Amino acid sequence: PQVKKEQEATLKKSLSPSKTKAAEGLDFQAPSIEFNRDTNEVTGRGGVLIAEGGVQVQADEGTFNLKTKEGDVSGDVLMTTSAGVLSATSGHVNVPSETGTFKNLEFDVEEGGFNINSDEARKISEFEFELEDTSLTSCHCPDGTKPWEIKAGSCNITQEGYAHAYNSAMWFEGMPLFFSPYLAVPVKRERAS
Repeated sequence: PQVKKEQEATLKKSLSPSKTKAAEGLDFQAPSIEFNRDTNEVTGRGGVLIAEGGVQVQADEGTFNLKTKEGDVSGDVLMTTSAGVLSATSGHVNVPSETGTFKNLEFDVEEGGFNINSDEARKISEFEFELEDTSLTSCHCPDGTKPWEIKAGSCNITQEGYAHAYNSAMWFEGMPLFFSPYLAVPVKRERAS
């Protein structure tokens, strides 16, 4: 009986309208919501919004554990954090730690800086990423083309640090120019060589 009351209180708090400030706790919204008492999970469909602190996750649908504050989201995923906005087709996110794993991730390291695309990605901390099958470029062409880009089998990025690209190749106008087993590229606001 006491556990049931606590679960209902947690559900009521987490499903409350977003009149609450972000610092007050978790906010989960969706047009269609189901709650599983056994697993303490909320499933939303038709457009999901999950927010806590300075982190906000939007997706077409998702299942979220109210105790661990992590879950799976899919369909037009957008995760807004202090590091910027990430977009993906699906992911498993942990809201308090601002971490997760994503499929088909795209984000900008800094406003107007490097644009990163990755088939599979792990956001391992607020400003660190581990990426597989990655493309990075600083070109922001209106038509979406990439006159130059670095393609890498794997890449580790620390914002305001370096992108360490492994099994990489430099491409220009759709043609590979050279291959390198390792490249270090600065991803900083200040210029670096």
